[in-house]
Amino acid sequence: VLGLRGSYHGDTLGAMEAQASSPYTGFLQQPWYSGRGVFLDPPTVGLHNGKWEVLLTEKMLSQRSGLKPQSFSSLDDVFVATRDDTDLSRFYSSFITSELQSDNTGVSRVGALIIEPGEFFSFHYFTFFVHGAGGMQLIDPLYQKILIRECKKRKVPVIFDEVFTGFWRLGRESAAKLLGCEPDIACFAKLMTGGIIPLAVTLASSAVFDAFKGDSKVK
Repeated sequence: VLGLRGSYHGDTLGAMEAQASSPYTGFLQQPWYSGRGVFLDPPTVGLHNGKWEVLLTEKMLSQRSGLKPQSFSSLDDVFVATRDDTDLSRFYSSFITSELQSDNTGVSRVGALIIEPGEFFSFHYFTFFVHGAGGMQLIDPLYQKILIRECKKRKVPVIFDEVFTGFWRLGRESAAKLLGCEPDIACFAKLMTGGIIPLAVTLASSAVFDAFKGDSKVK
């Protein structure tokens, strides 16, 4: 799979394999863990001296080639759609393409992109794209959007883990609405029953659903 470092998708056997090494994957807790994926370091957003700034990773900084630092007077500006057509969005696109091509696994062997589209921390009416179990990392929403776009261009299925964020937990039906992107597969749980009984559901697009159709289980 393709994913982001710091993400968390549960502590069952298959779910653990779909995330990068972390304190949750240590030998005492998950002695079988190997980490079967390509895990990218995402850029974040932080508040510094009264301005919101995009904090690129060290590798991005070494390749930005004259790209000016990005700062915003308010957090609202971080989420505006006009960011989709900027030098930073084009840099993200180029950087992600380079990462996929340089990795030994190669995009041709990536089965899917799995991300937490909205492991958010809400403060008043603001919403931060952060990893839940990974800590309060404010992931740049533009990076997630470009990553999803690049995967869809390559016919790589996109999976949204909305177990933590789905069902209006953030004031929207799903975090996908906040991000403005639609997945091929989405996982929901927790708020489906308000925690009263264990229940979860996996939704899929028609294309994904139809791929599993057949006259027998063998197909």
